[in-house]
Amino acid sequence: MTTETVNDVVAPLVLVVDDNDLERMLLRYALEGAEFRVTEASGGDDALKALSNTAVDICVVDGNMPGMDGFELCAHLRSEDSTRKLPVLMLTGLEGDDVRARAFAAGANAFLTKSPDFGAVVAKVGELLHDRPTEH
Repeated sequence: MTTETVNDVVAPLVLVVDDNDLERMLLRYALEGAEFRVTEASGGDDALKALSNTAVDICVVDGNMPGMDGFELCAHLRSEDSTRKLPVLMLTGLEGDDVRARAFAAGANAFLTKSPDFGAVVAKVGELLHDRPTEH
């Protein structure tokens, strides 16, 4: 069980979107270990449903999923006023400069290739949350 508040500050909520149950579980474990709260979606359509009901602070999105993939999800998030500024980390097993360029063209704020080093994901999530503009 993770601590949801530290000094009366609510921990950021991360939406992990991946069709692979094991990947989602491992990401949840790593992020919760770093004191983030986590919610999950098993694909793009599931993520949109989750976002319509829950305000999250950042999305970690797998690029390669059946149905609405991460690139399509990211482009959709950028097209909506309510999610236009939501930080998105594209995390995918796909490699290459063309994949990275496609992720940024879709609107991702950052791109990482999947690896067993979930510490890199945790660090990038923290960095993106720290760098996001505040809205009042």
